[in-house]
Amino acid sequence: MNTMAAAFAKSIQRQDIALIARDGYPLSAKRYGAAGVVKGNLIMAGATGVQQRFYRRFAEHAARQGFHVLTLDYRGIGESKPASLKGFEMSYLDWAYQDLAAAVDLLSQEALPLYWVGHSFGGHAIGLLPNHPALTACYTLGSGAGWSGWMSRTEAWKIRLMWTFVLPVIVARKGYMAWSMLGMGDDLPLGVYNDWKRWCKFPHYYFDDPRDEPSACALRRGHNAMRFRHVGR
Repeated sequence: MNTMAAAFAKSIQRQDIALIARDGYPLSAKRYGAAGVVKGNLIMAGATGVQQRFYRRFAEHAARQGFHVLTLDYRGIGESKPASLKGFEMSYLDWAYQDLAAAVDLLSQEALPLYWVGHSFGGHAIGLLPNHPALTACYTLGSGAGWSGWMSRTEAWKIRLMWTFVLPVIVARKGYMAWSMLGMGDDLPLGVYNDWKRWCKFPHYYFDDPRDEPSACALRRGHNAMRFRHVGR
């Protein structure tokens, strides 16, 4: 058996976790146990409107490399959403301040290095974490700003059309951002829609949002406290 085949032959144990957010909200999470010598814990912080099941294969791969991996559904998403999103109150920032912070709280209790992989919002959330010093290292992908001015002309028109005409009609009818109607992801709570739409009006996203000045300051402090390295071609 070659090395690759041997790695895939390792059995990965998955455990359902009832993760309690910092404000008491119950979250669905899953932990993938490391195969072989344990190198550390790893949090897979997902994108907006993407359920944790999307990251299952990555989690299993990372577990085969020796990492205990935790995935989770943010409040209002996947297995962590209420019976109905209509009338469900929350802020986009809750995913960082409350949900992901609880994941860091849980894993930082163990005497292992704590790593973070952030996809889209999962990358944005690093600087918003109240407990980011507990992280040993992090890697982000697809974590761009949503301002249409940074995009190509064609893409910018698509985004403006979506925020100005398409989504407002859907939200007015459903009471939440029924993204699944467009085949673009999981449905999102109204609070996420409102925050996201507002942030996308600014070139520097929530850094420029006067309503979220405390959050922007926290993010700046978080970024200043960490060292970043660009990995690319």
